[in-house]
Amino acid sequence: MATALPENDTDTAWLPPFEHAANEDTVALAAKKSKLHVLYIRAAGIAALWLVIIGVAIGGMVALYHPADVLLRTGDRVQGRVLNYSHRSNGADILYVEYKIFGKLRFAEIIKQSSKQYNAGDKITVHI
Repeated sequence: MATALPENDTDTAWLPPFEHAANEDTVALAAKKSKLHVLYIRAAGIAALWLVIIGVAIGGMVALYHPADVLLRTGDRVQGRVLNYSHRSNGADILYVEYKIFGKLRFAEIIKQSSKQYNAGDKITVHI
C-alpha cells in the first residue's frame, strides 16, 4: 500500500513514485543478476586456471629437484680438478672441471652454488 507524501517535502522530492520504482527495480535487478552471474563464472574460471598453473609450477620444481637430491645421496663421487672459473652475464658462476672415470678423462661445466672461492688447479669432488 502506497502512502502519499507531502508535495513540499524536499528530502524525497527526487524519488519516483513507489509503485513505478518497484517495477523498474525488479527488471533492473534481474539484468544485473545475469551480468553478475557471468562475472562470477569468469572469475571462478580465472581463479581455477591460476590454481592449475601454480600446481604445475610446484610439481615441476619437485620433479626438477628430486633427481638432483637422489644423485647427491646415492651417486658416485670422484675427485676432479678445477681448470677454469668464469662468471656469466646472467649471474651464474661456472666451474670448468676435469675428472677421470674408468681411466677416461672427462670434462664438465658445473654451476657453482656455494660461496667457496675456487681457483685453477683446486681439487673438487664431482658427483656423477
